[in-house]
Amino acid sequence: MAVSPLRLLAQIITDSIDTIENRLADASTSFPSLDEPMDPTSKVESILVEPDMSRATSHIVAAAAQLMATVRQPVQTIMDDALAASAWQLNRYICHLRISPSEPVSSLLVYQSGY
Repeated sequence: MAVSPLRLLAQIITDSIDTIENRLADASTSFPSLDEPMDPTSKVESILVEPDMSRATSHIVAAAAQLMATVRQPVQTIMDDALAASAWQLNRYICHLRISPSEPVSSLLVYQSGY
């Protein structure tokens, strides 16, 4: 029986994680946590920009995106992308008007209507 596309994508992710963890173990460091502030001058950050590490992280991101697109219903992806695009456009509109995002929505409506 052939290996499913889901397992192949998962294997790409696992292999890339192995590459990252092995390199970081060789350097006696660990992958940075999202719970800690980023330090661009840290040893781990300099390791993560090495070509093999960049390739591994790119493979993880690409395989994860393809995995999500494969397992989700197409309409979920379409709706999420549409909502993300709408949020991006709204943000650009607010920035263009120079209105603070903390202002109430009513101020946007007043500005737009001209009152």
